[in-house]
Amino acid sequence: MFSLKRLDKNREYIYHLLNRMKKFNCPVSIHCEFDITDTMQAIEERRAQGRPIGFMAYLTKATADAIAIHPHFNNRLYHTLFGKRVVVYEQINCGLLVERETPEGKHTLLPLNIYDAPNQSVEDIHNRIKDYKTKPIEEIKAFQQLSKLDRIPRWVIPIIHFMMRTQPGYNGKVGNTYAISSVLQRNGAAVGVSAPAYKTTFFPINIIDKPVVYQGEIAVRTMLQMMISVDHYLADGMDVLRASGTLKEFLENPETLLGKA
Repeated sequence: MFSLKRLDKNREYIYHLLNRMKKFNCPVSIHCEFDITDTMQAIEERRAQGRPIGFMAYLTKATADAIAIHPHFNNRLYHTLFGKRVVVYEQINCGLLVERETPEGKHTLLPLNIYDAPNQSVEDIHNRIKDYKTKPIEEIKAFQQLSKLDRIPRWVIPIIHFMMRTQPGYNGKVGNTYAISSVLQRNGAAVGVSAPAYKTTFFPINIIDKPVVYQGEIAVRTMLQMMISVDHYLADGMDVLRASGTLKEFLENPETLLGKA
């Protein structure tokens, strides 16, 4: 026995999004481990001193600063009516996803854009994320837009994605040039992920304490497991490796972004 039902419009939107990624982009990914022991400790010390910061805010700042050093990861490929074009965005805007519960008790992911992210402080980013998590969900513009999705005809959804892959100006209104996924867990079971991407995307997967070689000895350290995915049409694997080295410096040395305690 079975029953059939249509995809709800939110999942249908995601269906067309994933198909667009598979057809018009070619993601290449690397899996990384970063030793964030010192960074997590520094965040806790500064929180105890009254500074409003958190790890996701720190990660957002670190990725934004890394892209500022490697700006080609902020570019995007468009399949316009006049052929393939590379769009070079002048501003680095980070797109995050924040999980909220709707009035009906359903969990949903809402997009949050951090504009001009390299010029925002870790405190500013943290306050934006906290506000997004605590504000009444009905007051959040992204939730209002998501609610409108249920009211639009299904045939409009493919048109939206056509605009998103052909019109750089349309995406400019959407507002982010790279993304950080929201799948991060603490001591979770996942050690890797595979996902399509049409722009530079960071997938933090797991924060886990594990034995590693540290300063020549075995020690238990706090490790961040993360995948970095970029469009292979615009960047190569060695480009990603070089950028991961820059990101490693920011993630493993908290003084680079927080200053001395």
